[in-house]
Amino acid sequence: MEEERSLHIGIIMDGNGRWGTLQGLSRIKGHRAGAQRVKQLVKYAGETEMASLTLWAYSTDNWKRNETEVNALMTLFNTYIEKESEELHASNVKAVFIGERKPLPQKLQEAMKNLEEKTTDNTGLLLQIALNYGGSDELVRTISKITEKDIEVSKESIADALDTAGVPNPDIVIRTGMPAAEGKLSQWRSSGFMPIQSLQSVCVSTEVLWPDFTPEHLEEIITYAKPSARLFGGQR
Repeated sequence: MEEERSLHIGIIMDGNGRWGTLQGLSRIKGHRAGAQRVKQLVKYAGETEMASLTLWAYSTDNWKRNETEVNALMTLFNTYIEKESEELHASNVKAVFIGERKPLPQKLQEAMKNLEEKTTDNTGLLLQIALNYGGSDELVRTISKITEKDIEVSKESIADALDTAGVPNPDIVIRTGMPAAEGKLSQWRSSGFMPIQSLQSVCVSTEVLWPDFTPEHLEEIITYAKPSARLFGGQR
């Protein structure tokens, strides 16, 4: 898959809780299955030498969920980060977290920081994990950074103040777990995922729930999306 080697793929990992319910399991077991899928997809992305993979793990809106599920998710994130830290480092993956960290549990923040520091010099796949991330929240923080520096607002200053500063924008944004098309129409929601960075992204949805999303599904979407065919406002 040579064409993937410079790609940045963003994925809204939707459907974990529903997957658990459909399997007759708890929602949190669905989230655990989703974490295993993350492990597989990150390994696959690294092997294909994809440039960047951004995974939306937790939205700023997810705090609205019941306390039991939120607490279980925080524990799952912490466990995953600590458990996979050595393997990610050994695989030359550079891990970076985007989003607002302050509301997260201190232990989780420390695990995130440790993983970033451990992998900071790695030169393989850039894995961006969006944890407590929301597009509106990022824009507010971006504007605040520019205001504090008292610099001119421009495309460049905005890009430099985003959570993803210095990282090429995603070529494809995928949302899993969306309903299948009825007739010729199908809905797709970004839910505020990287609103500035994804302005020129090819956006694709799939009804496949995240725990069932395989490397084969990813290959199929990349082939379908053909991001290299974008004109960016030009003309054929």
